Amino acid sequence: MLNKVTSIKLVTFISLLICSSLSFASDEFYISARGGYSFLNKLDSSQTKSVKNLTTADQITRSFVIEPKGGFNFGAAFGMYFCTNFRVELDVSHLISETKKVSATIKNIKSKKVVSTLTASDKKSQSYSITNAGINAYYELSPINGFAPFAGLGVGAGMLQTKYEINSRDIKAKESLMKVAVSFQGIAGCAYNIDKNFSVTAEYRLLFIAPIDYAIPGKSAKKQGFSNSSSYIMANSANLGIKYIIA
Repeated sequence: MLNKVTSIKLVTFISLLICSSLSFASDEFYISARGGYSFLNKLDSSQTKSVKNLTTADQITRSFVIEPKGGFNFGAAFGMYFCTNFRVELDVSHLISETKKVSATIKNIKSKKVVSTLTASDKKSQSYSITNAGINAYYELSPINGFAPFAGLGVGAGMLQTKYEINSRDIKAKESLMKVAVSFQGIAGCAYNIDKNFSVTAEYRLLFIAPIDYAIPGKSAKKQGFSNSSSYIMANSANLGIKYIIA
């Protein structure tokens, strides 16, 4: 999770980059909007510890998995052209999904026996969303018969919010998780220019959020020495969008 100092440094860096970019910008600005479907990775943590109070073994593995469903995303951007082929934009996006499965497992290493397991699925309270804001830079090829392929990279900050509830003899937890971390994007797609100002776009977008820390639930986890775990977040998205150049 980003601390205050890191957050301030990131915001300052992006602000300075934008300000310096404005001095080189052309007189062409644009706005864009997009939406599509995203496939998400699961958050998967696994830790092994020596535990003296177990009679069957001296080591156990505790794993905790949060697996989201696919979800819909939408986003908007405001950008500027520096020349015919290069542009930079400020981008904000939001992804809405639900948690498909939350599972926690305690496994005896020597006997390979599952000591305790729990799966909670398809509860209305199990929401899952990702909000991302940052700056993207694109290289766009000159149009051929109206089609202009483009590719871009981005950096920013991503926020994960999720709620889940699990209840068993070993693990009882009702959690609301909100974490922020540095994010990176890779974008590739193609625009079709309807006229000199208006175009439609189709794109593939990969969003990667650096590993976030989250707690393995259950009081016994703390007693047994299990610390917070971490997992990265990744969203693969297929989007359609529109772009309007402000003359």
